[in-house]
Amino acid sequence: MPPREIPLTDLVLGDEEINAVAEVLRSGWLTSGARTRAFEERFAELTGAAHAYAVSSCTAALHLVFAGLDLGPGDEVICPDLTFVATANAVRYTGAEPVLAAPLSRTDLTLDPADVAARITPNTRGICLMHYGGYACDLDAFEELAREHGLWIVEDCAHAPLGHGRLAGSRKPLGRFGVAGCFSLFGTKNVSTGEGGLVITDDPELGERIDRMRTHGVTVPTYDRHRKPIFGYSVQDLGFNYRFDDLRAAVGICQLDRLETINAQRRALVDGYRDALGQIAGIEVPFSDRCLEDSAAHRMTVQVPYPDTVRAVLRERGIQTSKHYDPVSSFATYGGRPDGPAAAAARDLVTLPLGPHMTGADVEHVAVELKQTLAALARRNAA
Repeated sequence: MPPREIPLTDLVLGDEEINAVAEVLRSGWLTSGARTRAFEERFAELTGAAHAYAVSSCTAALHLVFAGLDLGPGDEVICPDLTFVATANAVRYTGAEPVLAAPLSRTDLTLDPADVAARITPNTRGICLMHYGGYACDLDAFEELAREHGLWIVEDCAHAPLGHGRLAGSRKPLGRFGVAGCFSLFGTKNVSTGEGGLVITDDPELGERIDRMRTHGVTVPTYDRHRKPIFGYSVQDLGFNYRFDDLRAAVGICQLDRLETINAQRRALVDGYRDALGQIAGIEVPFSDRCLEDSAAHRMTVQVPYPDTVRAVLRERGIQTSKHYDPVSSFATYGGRPDGPAAAAARDLVTLPLGPHMTGADVEHVAVELKQTLAALARRNAA
């Protein structure tokens, strides 16, 4: 009998998305237009942000924010070492330098405020938080650091759509605590359009710059020229081709309508994992002490011995896993350091399957297979 297949993640799409895309195709307008604006308005409504801008990726979102803040050569931004490399790359695109900092611990993989404080220099312009796995960073600590040193905060919310954080006891959606929040719509994310990203901000001046720069810096986008008798435009900023399109927006609107339900499903699955894994010898479960109510529950990570072997054995048994992440500092372009800030926390990480494609029975199956794998490895290494 072949092994039971459980992918790391999988999109759940329905007739709503198919029909919405077909409607765009029939409209004859495929690029950024009315549906893109409706998608932005819906996301702004869900997060309570004053402005939302859809762009081609979360990387583009981060780059636009950093460029909009006039980041440049000689500037530094402190970023997590334990993140996807795009977080740091977006700083480098401006000519500035990302300064990589450590996570709190093996069981809290968000950025360590004390390590960030130790890395602040006269060249530091800001801090880029990444809410790992959908769990908020220590917002009180970072707000105090930013205020003390005159820094801005940008939030990388790729893992955290409709996740929540708390500052001085006040609860609101992540992405609303810094000058801007950046979200991913990649195929593995809680809400997906295949590719894409979003920026939210309450700063009208920054928002206007992002709006222009995502479309080559022009003052009147193509859609506005199409629907109004406008025959020219000006270029006020060095811009980029980071546009979104109505095909993806149509999918995104359907996904946003289900996002709260999807996040609730994810939280229930994580709760099941916590129960199933909590008593297994050799496993540490990051964030197990965190309140799930606030989390977007994007990733289910564990710390285990012999992680490479564990991933290989689970793959043979039909269970797809991954690692989030190899530290940015371990890559050649960032120095190739085996002992970088996140090395100790990242060494034993395994990411388990998580998503609305799964059931509680799937969670139990993964937990049983992981327990059996670890027991077999322990016996082998004791022999």
